[in-house]
Amino acid sequence: MPFPANDKSKNGIGSVLTCFVQVTLCLQWQTILLHVTSGMNLAPIKGYLSRHREGGDSSIEHPKEDTMSRIAIVVSTVGYHWEELFDAYWVFRDAGQAIDLYTVNGGEPRVDPMSLKRTGPGSLLGLGLPASIAPETTRGQILTEALTQVQPLSALNPLQVDAIYLPGGHGCLFDVNRDPTLHSVLGQLYERGAILSGVCHATSTFALTKINGRSIAEGHALTGFPHALDRTLISLGLVRPEFLPLPLINDDELQRHGTKHSALDETIAFLNPRHMRVSLPFITGVGPKSAAPVAKTVLEQLKKGKLQKDDRSRKEAKRA
Repeated sequence: MPFPANDKSKNGIGSVLTCFVQVTLCLQWQTILLHVTSGMNLAPIKGYLSRHREGGDSSIEHPKEDTMSRIAIVVSTVGYHWEELFDAYWVFRDAGQAIDLYTVNGGEPRVDPMSLKRTGPGSLLGLGLPASIAPETTRGQILTEALTQVQPLSALNPLQVDAIYLPGGHGCLFDVNRDPTLHSVLGQLYERGAILSGVCHATSTFALTKINGRSIAEGHALTGFPHALDRTLISLGLVRPEFLPLPLINDDELQRHGTKHSALDETIAFLNPRHMRVSLPFITGVGPKSAAPVAKTVLEQLKKGKLQKDDRSRKEAKRA
């Protein structure tokens, strides 16, 4: 049953306490991160991340053409999060998958400048940009070039897509989440059994997509960027003024449309920057650090799906 839009804010002492704890933990988390770790030697960690990001994941074998999947990525023209796009894009590309980049209207993608800020140790938890994935790196330049070839959603054929991925960023709340063309594409992919994945502020797009008046995400477990953290970032001036006020609240839309998204999930998402949930066909993550795990899980599910399809084909051939 769908929750009312303001359910969390008018549910008594328990909800107020939960919100208070989330905001308090957020402030403590940022203080610890930026001040306690300021004296740590992070060179070994940064060196590993740089080698891993620049060299790719050698543990993933490139598939043969007949096992290749086609993955669509829809990027915001208002403000997408760089890491959430970069990490997933390179997981897919390193695995040899076919990737098509889209914006809702074919316009030029625009990165949220806040996602490019250098924050030192803050980037280890998703606040700011790790130097190893900056746009000026080799892989960053390749991705930037690929973004010049985006297509409009009207060019996407759902019959040819095996999975879709939606990176977040505050900008997607303005052009991606409520786009009717994207909702139509998602509805068709849902009916075909394609994988629907996304992270951060983009995950409510699935809840807002309806078939016969009912959300396709109803009854599924989804996560996304916790609004308690959003409120804190806004109070600290870490959200661009042009994105304020936020046109919709991701958490509220997930609850409003009947997904399994509770205050407990928001707290877990708040505490674990790599938190993700799998409720097929949906694979969703909380933010920048969950982008790579979400993408890897997409690949795992695509592989399982192809193996099951091959197994059915062999059984049908034997019966014939």
